[in-house]
Amino acid sequence: MATSICADETNNTTDLYDIVPSVFKLGGLGGFPHAGVTGLNAFFLTCPTMAQR
Repeated sequence: MATSICADETNNTTDLYDIVPSVFKLGGLGGFPHAGVTGLNAFFLTCPTMAQR
């Protein structure tokens, strides 16, 4: 699972991390995912494959 929440500490909450412990933080300013190709590849490496489900 990935989130795209603004990284501003006043808007960032950890409530989701209590439910889903391995959340990939993809967001940047304003919640727009500024990860680029490298960040998206890093995100896809954390996704489970069909064999891991």
